[in-house]
Amino acid sequence: FAREVARTAGEAGGAGVLAAAASGSPAAAVASAVSLLRSLGASASGLVSRQLAPPSEEEEDGEYLRVRGYLHRLERHVAEVHGQAARLARHQAALADALTGFGEAVADLGADRESCAPRELAALSERSEAAACAAHGLAIRLAREVEAPLKEAARALLAVQRATADRSAALGALSSARADVDARRSRLARLRGTPGIREERVAEAERDLAHAQRKADAAKEVYNAIATRMSSELVAFQRQRAEELSAVLRRFATLVAAGEGAAAKTWAPLARGADA
Repeated sequence: FAREVARTAGEAGGAGVLAAAASGSPAAAVASAVSLLRSLGASASGLVSRQLAPPSEEEEDGEYLRVRGYLHRLERHVAEVHGQAARLARHQAALADALTGFGEAVADLGADRESCAPRELAALSERSEAAACAAHGLAIRLAREVEAPLKEAARALLAVQRATADRSAALGALSSARADVDARRSRLARLRGTPGIREERVAEAERDLAHAQRKADAAKEVYNAIATRMSSELVAFQRQRAEELSAVLRRFATLVAAGEGAAAKTWAPLARGADA
């Protein structure tokens, strides 16, 4: 989980997250990832502010392409983090089942008349059951508080990506329509400059140009609408999902730390007895 968060950071220049992940501290990696996720807002802010103004119709500028690529990578890695979170939840559930089975087996062993350490085995069985309950609770909370929000974040990123893809397609259609207008305008100019040309041909060329211009105007309206929608999608993600992701990652660190602390507390009495 922490490695995948770190990989996302690495592709976006998040060296701090990579360093934290390398240190082996999940909490440190998650804390560094929080600042990375906030960077989406900074990366998108310039694009959003420009898109809310009349959008560029000439080309896909470098900042737009950079943010689009970043969104694509972020969606892919958030989806992977979601998958790893689901895997962690399943792992905790499996651990709970294994601890329950282990505790039952140890209890049966201690109940045997020939058992050499019935009291110690009973204590081990009791602690195993307590650890199983804690692992089961952690599995539920990981699924509810980490996996589910990450799934929603991945869906939100897909919505943003769809908007950017629609913008590219609309820009292509607009460019094609404008090229058609230019071609028909040039043809009309040639016809008008041709001595002895019939008026019918000039009138037909004028109608063709007017039709092409109407198509270009319609393509421009579609492009502007899609560009504005893309802006709203980015704003929605910037204001909501980035902070939600940060909170989820912090929650993950808190849950894991609490789970490790509870496990240590559960097994500590037996460990002290073994050392004695």
